[in-house]
Amino acid sequence: MKKFKHVVSIIVLGAMISLSACSNNPSTNDTVAAKPSQASAVSAESSKNEPDSQEVFKIGILTALTGQNSNGAYPLSGAELAINEINEAGGIAGKWKIEYYAEDDENVVANSIALSQKLIAQEGIHALIGAYNSANSIAVGELTQENEIPQMCPASTAASVVEQGYEYIFRIAAPDKIYAESIVDYLIEQGYESAAIIYDSSEFGLSGSTFLLKYAKEIGHEDFFVTTEVYTTGDRDFSTQLTNMKGYHPEVIVPWGWYEEVAPMLQQMKQLDIDSLVCGYGFENDGLSRLAGEYAEGVMAATSFVRLTSDPRAAAFVEKFEQNYNLLATKEAVNGYDAVYAFAKAVEAADSIDGKAVAEQLHKLHFSGIGGEFEFESNGEIQKRAFMTIVEGGLFVLID
Repeated sequence: MKKFKHVVSIIVLGAMISLSACSNNPSTNDTVAAKPSQASAVSAESSKNEPDSQEVFKIGILTALTGQNSNGAYPLSGAELAINEINEAGGIAGKWKIEYYAEDDENVVANSIALSQKLIAQEGIHALIGAYNSANSIAVGELTQENEIPQMCPASTAASVVEQGYEYIFRIAAPDKIYAESIVDYLIEQGYESAAIIYDSSEFGLSGSTFLLKYAKEIGHEDFFVTTEVYTTGDRDFSTQLTNMKGYHPEVIVPWGWYEEVAPMLQQMKQLDIDSLVCGYGFENDGLSRLAGEYAEGVMAATSFVRLTSDPRAAAFVEKFEQNYNLLATKEAVNGYDAVYAFAKAVEAADSIDGKAVAEQLHKLHFSGIGGEFEFESNGEIQKRAFMTIVEGGLFVLID
């Protein structure tokens, strides 16, 4: 479990994040651990020379930089970019500068709970961005509810995240339901008649597979999915599941999981002479092509943000993000960025950093961010548009 404190823009963080993200699940933990301490030293030294006339709005960022499926660099970097922009422009309404405290929970639920307790009790945070995985966000939700800390989830898409009855949890990531419906609609519109689902056994994967089956039934295509298979995060051998699916001769295989597992899955499909179309969700990251190489070409996935965009505001974000962090902009990066600006808008509207007041304003907020225009529903849910993408030349691009 690793901690970072930042008050101002820290140049070395960009390099650290790039190293950790590009190695997928980093084995270079010593490098990752060393960089934050250097960044903290720069941050603390810089803050001594800053005028202390502004109050401070403290944001905790709980993410996964190490461990399995450690893609937390994206929302963390997006959030940092937004924080730096706001502070450089004079803070929130000229009254509050933003400090943030980032913790690496390694995608372990027990770590998420312990680190959230630390952020609340020791750092005195006013808001939280995180966690990354759905199960982790749900576990933390009880703490943020008890302490009246608004919590924004940038990557947790499972339905159960906003079904706990918590008033302080908000999802800024598009939910699984939207992706599932987009995938089913697209496949049926294209004339496909059968598909098989293979999903991660986590809360995330279970939610996605449930919505796929439910929606197909709702629109009168109950027999569209001929079988389902499940695997565990960290698995690399999918020969049993793929062989089982092959027996049903599905035209499409729909994975619902992270690219770290889907990449070897694609390679094994080739070895087993499975030529089904692959179209799913959760793996729409450049890491898929980095790991799977040529086997990733033609793979399709749903997403809520397309990096190669004609929207001027989104294009400017992509350029700035990628220049600063040497990472390709993803929907998680956008969500981290938009989360900070949503908090800032709510603080300004409340004219307060009190958690209850900020949460009330979030429920009233109509927000125009890089990820689109949205409002939070009464349970903290959000509605966004999904897009279908395909891998061409190693990158996910919008399907015309």
